[in-house]
Amino acid sequence: MAVHGKTLPADLVISNADRHFSETVLLQPHERDHTPRYWRSRTVAPSALLMYLGVGRRYPNLAHHNLLLGGNWRQNFAELYKHDSFPASPSLYVCAPSKTDASVAPKGCENLFVLVPVSAGLRYSPAELTAFARRVLSTVETELHLPGLQKQLRYQELFCVDDFARRFNSFQGSGLGLAHTLRQTALLRPRNFSKKVRGLYYVGADTQPGIGLPMALISAELLAKRLT
Repeated sequence: MAVHGKTLPADLVISNADRHFSETVLLQPHERDHTPRYWRSRTVAPSALLMYLGVGRRYPNLAHHNLLLGGNWRQNFAELYKHDSFPASPSLYVCAPSKTDASVAPKGCENLFVLVPVSAGLRYSPAELTAFARRVLSTVETELHLPGLQKQLRYQELFCVDDFARRFNSFQGSGLGLAHTLRQTALLRPRNFSKKVRGLYYVGADTQPGIGLPMALISAELLAKRLT
């Protein structure tokens, strides 16, 4: 195994990296279990716009967990698998941890986290991302009855598709990994061991059984049982 230009001997290696990245970047072509055609045919789960907000006032009507559903349910779901634009009427989640832990925000302020599902593989400019974020804030302000929210912003950080791809090497910038389609679930997902490289194993959302924190933990359990 090569690490930072050095070769380290190992009896086994466990990759917790994105599966597509592990195979297409870390391995040579003859060492890969899946072909480029296989990856082109995969359905990838959506990504997300994450908004980290510091707000200079309190909102008594805001709960710790807040869910806002878009008006056109079918359209919203369809948009999550199209790569040409941000959703027109997105559903979103707003978390206000300062409601249950006052230490996460200065006195008299709120600490908000907003999650907006968007399509993986979405291409956008910084200006388009900023415009969409403003639209989301406007929706949150109106629908959750948070008057003056945008004027009260003291801090804002955005994390979106490109950031998932850049920071986590996530395939198409997905926030979850391979989607739970019929042909990508349970035993039909990539296995947790390499068929080409002896001693190479995989763990995480892109391996059996699936995506989501409980499934990822089960993938670790399955691999631990395989190794022991």
